Amino acid sequence: PDLDLASGIYVATFLGGPIVECGPYSFTAGGCRPGVTIQRVSSPNPYDVWFEPIAGDRYYTDSPYTLTYLPPELRSSTLVRTPNADRNMGGSFQLTLEFDQDVTVYIAYDPRGTPPNWITANYAETGLAVGVSDLTTSTLGLWRRDLDLGVRTFEGNKASGWGGDVNANYVIFVVCRQS
Repeated sequence: PDLDLASGIYVATFLGGPIVECGPYSFTAGGCRPGVTIQRVSSPNPYDVWFEPIAGDRYYTDSPYTLTYLPPELRSSTLVRTPNADRNMGGSFQLTLEFDQDVTVYIAYDPRGTPPNWITANYAETGLAVGVSDLTTSTLGLWRRDLDLGVRTFEGNKASGWGGDVNANYVIFVVCRQS
């Protein structure tokens, strides 16, 4: 195959036998970055959007904690960083995001407790986790949902239905929806 590493374009020709060639076929690696815009947040604390998080990046806007592991499903994702100071926000809290295309959203939630109803009723528990450097928990469990492009509102970390020893705010990972 021809590899153009600068542009991320690859060309491959496949041999189907001693005299049969298929191709060449061009394809790109990766190439999808969902646009995520924070439309509104009902908190005075800072929220931001971080592109392509990797191990070592901070996942909160107000804390030194870093990511230590990302499952393959989150590689090349977009991270919506929340402040950990908002970990006790309830049902009146709202974070409104706009997506420029159909996406898959992962909510990373403190595994020491039960997420609120807005997560458990609409997102599927994946069994996957993000590794974090927080000394009180080494992971955040991942919940998944496909969302269409447009504007979506997320509630507080401790909205109706939450329970247990939740002591870390959620963060959001967004990836392009696979067809």
